[in-house]
Amino acid sequence: MATPRLSARYGPPRVLRLTAAITAGTAVAAGAASSGLIAGACIAAYGAANLTWNVTAVSLRQALVPAHLLGRVGMAYQMVIGGGITLGAALAGLEADFFGLRAPFYIGGALLLAASLISMRPASNDTPIPRGSTGSRGHTVRRRTGDTQATEPERDR
Repeated sequence: MATPRLSARYGPPRVLRLTAAITAGTAVAAGAASSGLIAGACIAAYGAANLTWNVTAVSLRQALVPAHLLGRVGMAYQMVIGGGITLGAALAGLEADFFGLRAPFYIGGALLLAASLISMRPASNDTPIPRGSTGSRGHTVRRRTGDTQATEPERDR
């Protein structure tokens, strides 16, 4: 419920960067936890940050991707995520076997931190143009999407 307010206040790019950093920190903290209660709290915080990431990422994708491509882009995203989860689970099992049960948390946290730091580099256009606003040429186009009409920037055609 807080995600839309966070995105409205700080913008989706900042929310995504922050949640990436939080997931990195909570993964490492869960691995370093000295009790099950602390580890559980870290995993809960990780889950909340991950949920915020997902809501923000899907909302941003729906705002930026033309309606006729949403299904394809969504499935491509899910395929990459599903493949990453599968590969990550296999690698985490090997890491735990070779280095101990805490290793996947540390290694996963380090990878998430690296991704978070990479995402903090300046972008050429950090503020996406939402649907219904004018494009770079100042033109909008009307396109039929399902049973409703939507106004799209010309660049989305």
